[in-house]
Amino acid sequence: MKDQTWNFLIPGSGTHTFRWTGSNAFIDSSRIKMSKSRHPDLTYVFSGVPIRLSRSSSQSVTSLQKWRLTVDGKLVEEYQLRADGSRNVSGMGEGSYTIATHFTPSCVPQALFAFELLGRSFNVSLGHDQATGRVELAVDGEMRAGRTFKFFDSGIGLGFDLGGVECRATVRPSMLTFVYGLRVDGREVGPCYTKRGGRVEGFEPQKIEAVLKGGG
Repeated sequence: MKDQTWNFLIPGSGTHTFRWTGSNAFIDSSRIKMSKSRHPDLTYVFSGVPIRLSRSSSQSVTSLQKWRLTVDGKLVEEYQLRADGSRNVSGMGEGSYTIATHFTPSCVPQALFAFELLGRSFNVSLGHDQATGRVELAVDGEMRAGRTFKFFDSGIGLGFDLGGVECRATVRPSMLTFVYGLRVDGREVGPCYTKRGGRVEGFEPQKIEAVLKGGG
């Protein structure tokens, strides 16, 4: 079966990732031993909170069986993003699940951007797995958007919002490599780090005093 991953928050403990391979369970990359309660449920106590892994009641018990995870009795949505970077919670009743509050990017950052916008500092990273074509954008470590780069694409853009200011990151092929860019309020922001070139010497975060829509 394909691995399943969930993300959840425990107050006072922080965000955690649970991964199930079909035979082994991991929390934050550490393997754990779950106890069998009643078939087919598995249980574990983590940070004083009960965790239960069970097969979906709508499916038969097979190797292709999908599992679900509850933390402290609350159903947790599966850590899975659509191509546009949004979460898919279709089929889950309103209020019956806990929203994953944080998504950790899985791709190695190819470019980092640091700047000040409306008096606040931001760090934006663009990750790109060239083997799979996966592109991920994160703001201050939290994933905001993701897409898969197709071989026939001339380039892709990832739009996002920072405090009401429109931003757009781009990835485009150039010869045998890729070029990563960022625009904030229409203005180009230079990277403070690229995987190919390393840290940019003498870098100073750009200060952008954007005017919010509807403002003066």
